Amino acid sequence: MATCRYFMLVAAALVFAAPVDSASSRRNAEQTDVTPLQKLVSMLDGMAAKGKAEKLEEATEFAKFHEWCDGLRMEKEASIAEAVEQIEQLEADIAKAKADAEVLSKEIEELEAAVAKAEDELAAATAVRQTELADYTAQHKDLSESIYACARAIETLKAKSEDVPQSLMQVRSRPTMDRYARAVIDSFLALSTEAGAPEANAYE
Repeated sequence: MATCRYFMLVAAALVFAAPVDSASSRRNAEQTDVTPLQKLVSMLDGMAAKGKAEKLEEATEFAKFHEWCDGLRMEKEASIAEAVEQIEQLEADIAKAKADAEVLSKEIEELEAAVAKAEDELAAATAVRQTELADYTAQHKDLSESIYACARAIETLKAKSEDVPQSLMQVRSRPTMDRYARAVIDSFLALSTEAGAPEANAYE
């Protein structure tokens, strides 16, 4: 546009400057048969044609640029819509993951509590079993010694039936004898005292 204004100013200057030298202008007009006005018209026509060509070129370039902008806008809108959808999906996944984590945390706490309780019960049961084993071992030892003492007493009675009361008293006085064995010996001695000294073969 600045170029067009420049040429229009130059053409106007030529028109206004033409009457100053009329003789020279007439001679030039006679030689060329072209007046300054015709030159101005021709120049303006050329400028108009050039302006139209530039306008057409600019319109074409603008149309291309507008088409490129539309395509870019559609591409960006599609990308934004896809990103929004992905964000919504990710937010839903995050919310679900948080809910699952809370549920799993509660289950873990319950399992840890159950494991701790089971360990405590196992420790308590182990202590009870150890105590029972110790009691059984001591009782088994006492009973075994009592049985062994009774067996030896029976053998002694069979060998020396006349010394039965004295032998039983010796057996009864042993510290390894339990209460039940002593009670049996006491009952036997009481019966022997009431009935008199029994014969040896009476107890075989």
